[in-house]
Amino acid sequence: MSDEEQTELDILQNYCLELLSEEDKTKVDIMCISYPELANELKLLRLSIEKYKENHKMQHLKELRNAIWEAIQHSKNNSPK
Repeated sequence: MSDEEQTELDILQNYCLELLSEEDKTKVDIMCISYPELANELKLLRLSIEKYKENHKMQHLKELRNAIWEAIQHSKNNSPK
């Protein structure tokens, strides 16, 4: 995955976790209108997050954010450099 693709994925993940500013959220919404494949990717990401949430019985978005953040940090710390 290229750096650009990773950045785009990070933005979509942050969108789903409600971590984007209103300005950035609006930009994503506009992009989804212009690019249906992006809207579909966002939908799949949301479903994946919901499935993760259900599987781990997390009821609060804050718990989910923390769990995902910890997983990302763990992944970055254990990835080959």
